[in-house]
Amino acid sequence: MNSKRVPIWVYLSVFVTAVLSLYSMYYRQKVEDRNKAVAFAAEIDTIQQLSASQGLTLQQGLVDLKAQGLNAVVVPEQYVGELISGGQLQVIDGKYLQGSADVIRRVQHGVGDRFPSMVNNGNFVASTDTSVTIQFPDLNLVRTVSIGLDPDQTKLAQDMGLEIIARCTNPTSANSDTVTRTIAWLKDLGVSVFLPEGAQVLGRRDALDSFENALKTYGIDYATPEFGKLGGDEEVVEKIPDHVIRLHSAQSEELDKLKIDEAIDRYAKAARERNQRILLIRPLSSAADKPLSDFANLIKLISTETVKEGGIIGTPHPFTEPGVPSWVFPLTGLSLVPIVIWTAAGFFKQRWVLILAGLIALAIAAFCIRPMGRSLDALLAAVTLPTAAFLILDRRNIRWIAWEYLVITLISLTGGLAIAGLLNSLPYYIHAKQFMGVKFAHFFPIVLIGAYFFHQFGLVRKSLKSPLEWGKALLAFVVLGALAFMIARTGNDNPAAVSDTEIKLRNLLDAILFVRPRTKEFLIGHPFLIVGIGMLISLKRGDPKFQNWKGWITLCLMLGAIGETSIVNTMCHIHTPLTISLARIGVGFIAGGILGLAAWVVLSKVSGRFRTAEG
Repeated sequence: MNSKRVPIWVYLSVFVTAVLSLYSMYYRQKVEDRNKAVAFAAEIDTIQQLSASQGLTLQQGLVDLKAQGLNAVVVPEQYVGELISGGQLQVIDGKYLQGSADVIRRVQHGVGDRFPSMVNNGNFVASTDTSVTIQFPDLNLVRTVSIGLDPDQTKLAQDMGLEIIARCTNPTSANSDTVTRTIAWLKDLGVSVFLPEGAQVLGRRDALDSFENALKTYGIDYATPEFGKLGGDEEVVEKIPDHVIRLHSAQSEELDKLKIDEAIDRYAKAARERNQRILLIRPLSSAADKPLSDFANLIKLISTETVKEGGIIGTPHPFTEPGVPSWVFPLTGLSLVPIVIWTAAGFFKQRWVLILAGLIALAIAAFCIRPMGRSLDALLAAVTLPTAAFLILDRRNIRWIAWEYLVITLISLTGGLAIAGLLNSLPYYIHAKQFMGVKFAHFFPIVLIGAYFFHQFGLVRKSLKSPLEWGKALLAFVVLGALAFMIARTGNDNPAAVSDTEIKLRNLLDAILFVRPRTKEFLIGHPFLIVGIGMLISLKRGDPKFQNWKGWITLCLMLGAIGETSIVNTMCHIHTPLTISLARIGVGFIAGGILGLAAWVVLSKVSGRFRTAEG
């Protein structure tokens, strides 16, 4: 074992990094505290159908739903073909359109936005007190034209004080002028939020700049749907983050699989844990005796749960830049330099390597005046701090398991705090940007820690001298497989499916705890870490029980590192409220600690009975 002690300046480096990172996050917390308002929205066509099924008008249905928490409606576009089917427009002799003056004006407006030359060639045929007849060169093409939102629906929503969310498609042949005029028309109708319909954002591809500029010009916010994969969505979110509001919804086929309490929990947690500020709610069932009443009850339960968990029913707003002083970022980078050099010294003895590591860390710190530099420094912190925590564990005069467990967790947490502090900006709040190298930062420190203790225990020379032991080789492959699976599961869009058993466990933890801890922390990482610390303490004391367990100690500490890198990863989710991330880490720390201490008590009692071939 390494007899060197940890210099005081190493602890000081960690402490200063933590203080500067917490100072940066103070500004983030202020932004999050100012933005807790959540809109509860429903599609107005759905409300109309539910109301009619109970013999109510749309207005009566809106009154009932508003009383239960509804404060926004999603209004879709109408098309000429829809009005023809609904009888508001009539086709005369296969080439004329006839309707009220208001409807014909809407048709002219919509056709003019989409096909200007066609309006110029459109001819009034007749006009009476009740109707207007007009001719277009290509009536079949006109049928596909959007004529904006239903003005009766938007006026009703405005009169009732409801936010209007417009849902619009990206029509074929829409140019920059079409896009700009569409947004201006929506503003005239009282729209405050734009939500894409279909597979593309309005203006995709060549007119996307016009769409973004029009939203800014007319003061309309953009709703980005969570888990949506829409063409142009990422570009809009990245270009105009100060006009973006995150929206959560569930399709009918998803809701059909959920129990009512699961649906309530889904929506409430979207607002609480992922900063979704518009909840688009749909009915759970297509068939019911009183569908509107059932829907009103669902909205009430979701709004009640959301408020209970800290949300506020109100008008949603985009997040804003936190305004962190620019000097905080390079200073945070500088505070990391000593711990980077010391950690590198744990693996390399050559002076030139340590000088190079210090120069690289200094260069990255200086580059922290730019966002790219902060990303690089965040990656450096993500790898360095958890690794340093285990090196510090090895070199400390360790005596108490609980204290060492706390120390190593706080040092690892500092790595997460550094990431959150360095990347503290608006694009990360709305998921326009993500911490780069998430999987690398999750996996690489585990490899470094395993390699360090493998070398410290002299297992390298022993392994080279010994014949291959297939049992240990198989165990190594199992561990590598488990790590690979963990990496595959890392991130929001992971390819590995979550089993039904894990879903049930998550639901149980959600029900009994303030916030659900990460499974790999409290069930794997933290328990193995405590067991590894316990064996390491016994080994340093000269306890004969664990003299031949060095390989198992290395394995336990490697698995324990999973929990520490997971702590860092939790803080990388900057779109998650800061209080939720810290609470999740705290709950996992306590739950995993209890399991680990129980496992250590059992192991320490039975370990004397085992015999190993090591030594």
